[in-house]
Amino acid sequence: MSFTEGDGPGPNPINLQWDFTSPVSSLWNQAVVEILLDKLHALCTEEKWTTKPRSDEYWKEVIKQKFSQIKVIWTKGRPKRLETGILETPAQVAARLMHTKMDDLTDTWKDTWRVAKFHHRSTVTKSFLCTEMARGTKDVELWQWLSDVVDHLGTDGMSSEDSKEEDMQTVFQVCGMPWRHDIDKELRFIDSKHKDQFISSPKGTKPVKCIRPSNPFPSAHQPVCDLPATFYKPEWLEGNPTFKSDKVFQWSQFIVQGI
Repeated sequence: MSFTEGDGPGPNPINLQWDFTSPVSSLWNQAVVEILLDKLHALCTEEKWTTKPRSDEYWKEVIKQKFSQIKVIWTKGRPKRLETGILETPAQVAARLMHTKMDDLTDTWKDTWRVAKFHHRSTVTKSFLCTEMARGTKDVELWQWLSDVVDHLGTDGMSSEDSKEEDMQTVFQVCGMPWRHDIDKELRFIDSKHKDQFISSPKGTKPVKCIRPSNPFPSAHQPVCDLPATFYKPEWLEGNPTFKSDKVFQWSQFIVQGI
């Protein structure tokens, strides 16, 4: 730009534009920052803001952060070079951005599903534990152990599901966790307890079908680190010994009926 060489017009305050091909520290972008700062001061005076005044350096840093965020989006929207050596067409760019957005939404949905699973299982185990302790039954040991297992696994230790269409309805398929100790039977036992009236509620979304294939597709979610060795499959842990912690957790065997 001729402006950066000192012999051309600078940014137009009426049609302000960043130069995303240069860093925020460039002369052009610094001029844009100053214009935005002046506009901010004018707006503050015009609207008589009552918020606590901030220094110019604070607002400049905020503007620079916004520049960086917009530049990321701008960069993603630029055509990439394909394996054939030619640049993407506008249609190919749009398709790539849409695919990326769908992947991000899927990851967000799976994270939400894991959080919901953890809170549900934690609520179930602790509720039954309190009930059995009040009754003084021998099942206290079972529910204490199940509660400890869920707490150790945490949100990241819960499996996620992939959705698909089956007979015009959404069906969820449980993803496998190749690193985790085989506790599917115990977790299904916990999940089955949502039918008990003192935990479940008639409110909420309508349940959907969920299937557990014999050979589930492995989850792309990263294994949980720093768990006791008993939470990992021995054959998996042999190739990933750094994941385990030095903590000791006694793995118990319970006979669970009806699962």
